[in-house]
Amino acid sequence: MRLEGKVAIVTGGGTGLGRGIALRFAAEGARVAIGEVQPEAGDRTCQEISAQGGEAVSIPTDVTVADQVLNLVETCAAKFGRIDVLVNNAGVTAVHHPQLFAQCLELDLESWRRVIDINLTSLFICSQAVARYMVQRGIEGRIINIASTASFGADLGGANYVAAKHGVMGLTRSMAVELGVHKIIVNAIAPGMTATEGALPIFSEERRRTGIEKSVPLRRPGKPEEVASAAVFLASDECTYVNGSAIVVDGGFLAYERWWY
Repeated sequence: MRLEGKVAIVTGGGTGLGRGIALRFAAEGARVAIGEVQPEAGDRTCQEISAQGGEAVSIPTDVTVADQVLNLVETCAAKFGRIDVLVNNAGVTAVHHPQLFAQCLELDLESWRRVIDINLTSLFICSQAVARYMVQRGIEGRIINIASTASFGADLGGANYVAAKHGVMGLTRSMAVELGVHKIIVNAIAPGMTATEGALPIFSEERRRTGIEKSVPLRRPGKPEEVASAAVFLASDECTYVNGSAIVVDGGFLAYERWWY
């Protein structure tokens, strides 16, 4: 119960990593508000939390629209009385929206802007709204941004995704510097290949043998609950002097020279 008494907003908490984080936060005692562009998915996660004895609310939210984000913040505060933690998890990947990704010579401007808006600009919109709420009330809160191993390197295709995830790290550091005076701690989590329910089709036996087993020292993809464990630490009172940093949860992928060859 490391998050008992805390209130957390998790964007994109209806599926994938966001769902895993929301469920774990609730299990640790937090009350959770899920900002979700897919209301049905958000409702399902809330039902799972309720079935486990937790408390959650799903609030339909497009995180790229400032008015909807403000409604998310105001509704959460009205429902639970405060906001202690924001997890900026909502994002778009090539697994679910391959049409938005291409190598830079073929990438169209509309796709570039769409991925940057969802994966980077939305973090600014949400963080600014929540940080203003915290500062006005003297809350020593936590902001956790979901980055990626793509925040530290690149691959063929998806220049917009790589640029956005590099930007997430820059924004994390900038907010940590500026919000530190208000005792608001800002960090990031950089997951590697993670077997969420939506990504399971790409983790075929052949993909494991030829890709993951050759590039990840632990020889397997990560699990959502392993990313959630890092989020619990960053949201908890145990995290008091880690600020402007990233916890990399990738099974050793970035540390392994062989993956470059």
